Amino acid sequence: MIDTVVLRLTKDDFMIIDHDKFTPSTLGLYQHPYYLLKNGYFSCVQNISKVDKRNGNYMPQLTVIKRATRKGLTIELKVQFSAPKILYGNNFDEVEDKDFLEICSLLNMKLYQMGVKTSVRAIRSALLSGIHFSKNIVLTNRMVPWSIIKEISKLWIGILKCAE
Repeated sequence: MIDTVVLRLTKDDFMIIDHDKFTPSTLGLYQHPYYLLKNGYFSCVQNISKVDKRNGNYMPQLTVIKRATRKGLTIELKVQFSAPKILYGNNFDEVEDKDFLEICSLLNMKLYQMGVKTSVRAIRSALLSGIHFSKNIVLTNRMVPWSIIKEISKLWIGILKCAE
């Protein structure tokens, strides 16, 4: 099952409509006085607000990155989110392929609420730069998750030793 997804939108696929929702404000990426790039890049982030968190309104993590490339300066938006949380508000219910368009639409609405204007089309065609998979397993024999993880890690070490 897919859980966390990281998308990258190019500068032509999004527009910041509320610069002050980011820390620091993204205005310095676009207007004078410009932020100085450190190690070839500068980033501004937006995490879920305390109000949204308190109200149970899940929001993705956003990072606007300005970087120097061989072709000049570029700006992109990194969007990191949990697909099940966008769709269901939790990460216990599993998403399926048929949920893709609805997730894109909901993500588009959330981005707008966070001060970023884009389109479902741009989200659908965004570069996938990271994905984390998970699987929910029901524990019926009173085992606790850490003991199962401990046993699985022993198997992993055994596999590595066999590979040597």
